[in-house]
Amino acid sequence: MLQLAVEELYQQNEELTQNSTLLEIQRQHYQELFEFAPAAYLVTDEQGIIKEANRVAAQLLNIDENFLVGKPIINFISQEQHSYFFSTINQISQSEQIREILLRLKPRHDDSFDASWKVKSVANQHEQHTKLHWLINKSVASEPVESTDVKNFTDLIENRPIHKHSKGEIITLIPLLIWFVRHGLVKLSAFSE
Repeated sequence: MLQLAVEELYQQNEELTQNSTLLEIQRQHYQELFEFAPAAYLVTDEQGIIKEANRVAAQLLNIDENFLVGKPIINFISQEQHSYFFSTINQISQSEQIREILLRLKPRHDDSFDASWKVKSVANQHEQHTKLHWLINKSVASEPVESTDVKNFTDLIENRPIHKHSKGEIITLIPLLIWFVRHGLVKLSAFSE
């Protein structure tokens, strides 16, 4: 009877070891995907403290990825957009939708430029806190382009990103962008600092 219990425990231990090895292989696989992705990825906490950064993010921010961890993401956003960033990050933390925002990025020892930031809030049930996953791309709008004549109204609305928002959702507008409402109504309120 005792030997049967020992054999059962040994078998359970073997299964746990196999599962643990499999989980470690999968974790390593996804870590490599994160590291070698062709886009800039950051993971922060709700306060914007960087917890993880991949190589492309380190290159974009002009800093070694080992020095990014623990730094506030606000250090890489232009001063005039800090209040906009903090109001937006509070909204994002309370929503599960993917949001896209345009912020002026200020890499270390380099010139600033416009960047498109896609962010998703991910709640971690085990650790009782939320992480923010950031995808950062250099904005095409920040590169100089020639101005062209608008031939008709459809030229303005075709091939543009579409943002969908829920009723009652607060949408922080960026002063440098023109927004076109395709469906529904928008109530505008102005706040100044």
